[in-house]
Amino acid sequence: MNQLLEQLVKAGRDLPKLVPQVRILLERLGTCLRQDQPVSQIKGNVTDCDLAMMSVTSGFKNLIKGYDYDDSEKIFIEVIYGDFDKIKKLISSMFANIKNEAAEDFAKDLLDYIDCLHRIEKNLDQFNAIRRSKPKESKSEEADSIIKACRAIMEKRRDWSILEYWLKKVRPTIKKLSAEEDLSEEGQIYCEALENLIFICEEKNLDFLPEYFALYKKASDKYFNKESKSEKEEIAYNTVFCPVCSQQLELFCKKCPQCGTIIPESAFIKDTSEEDEEKKVDESTPAFVPRSVRGIIDSLSKICDGEDYWSALSNDLATLIAEEERWRKDIASLPAEAWQDNSSQEVEEGFDNLDEAISTLYGLASEEDLSWEIIEEITDKMIDGIGRINKLLNLG
Repeated sequence: MNQLLEQLVKAGRDLPKLVPQVRILLERLGTCLRQDQPVSQIKGNVTDCDLAMMSVTSGFKNLIKGYDYDDSEKIFIEVIYGDFDKIKKLISSMFANIKNEAAEDFAKDLLDYIDCLHRIEKNLDQFNAIRRSKPKESKSEEADSIIKACRAIMEKRRDWSILEYWLKKVRPTIKKLSAEEDLSEEGQIYCEALENLIFICEEKNLDFLPEYFALYKKASDKYFNKESKSEKEEIAYNTVFCPVCSQQLELFCKKCPQCGTIIPESAFIKDTSEEDEEKKVDESTPAFVPRSVRGIIDSLSKICDGEDYWSALSNDLATLIAEEERWRKDIASLPAEAWQDNSSQEVEEGFDNLDEAISTLYGLASEEDLSWEIIEEITDKMIDGIGRINKLLNLG
């Protein structure tokens, strides 16, 4: 038993970041072993780890659906999927050991689980490094993915599902652009090119794909190049004076015409992103709402719009679960005078609402499970729950 405890302590010094909930599980297991307590009391912690890993697995599978991977990446994908299966088996074994109160067997399973998480984390890092090193086909991530998906089909590396995945994601973009009254000619041609690709994809017509692919690539290059050039017209500019001679400068001049001082282009651009973000946050969420929840709401909105924010969602969700655990401990340590009439029931309702929102989030497998109504429901549950907890802890 002592040797097993030493192994658990050693594992705790270098835990994988993929599933933060494993730290709490490890700590509670150590307490059970040292104090000879039943391991059935940590069943909820195993469930937390299981749900967190399901989110990681779902996010990775979602990424692979629309990714044109090569043979070297395929090896990493197969290894990662293999470890996902091992994780499932280890979780099942841990639940069985909890049922049988087999604490030592449970501890061995947990050590194997942690080793498996380390392998997944390492392989994910290597896989993502290869993925990020690939040259871009377009300035737009959307167009880059569609172009690569078309090439993969034409070169017979992937089937039509890879293009279907991305075209489904861009439908909101087409709808949004088409609704613009002053849409540029390049924007109109880009929308038409997308509509044509959708038609070809529905028909699965490989003979016509090269022609419509070429039209799409040309349209996307023109549209996104024009968009990037017109950014300066949409940016708020500073009135700039030379820092040496105080001469007022023309927009984007490279040096002062009076004294010759070199002027960086960034000096003319007014950075409004921070104040815009603050304004957006202030308008949408109360001050006591933590950063993790703001991140979850932002990620859900982006996923619903067709963007790949599953990894960010998983990270913020893991942070929120850890925060909830800390809030529970903080509340448990409050003195009796801190409690008011009915506050105990209200706090429990707060935690119930928060747990319900977290369970709904873990149940999301793809953007198909999302709608603006579901996002609103999850947001209301989280904010209401944290609002009730805040009355005791004053989180803001």
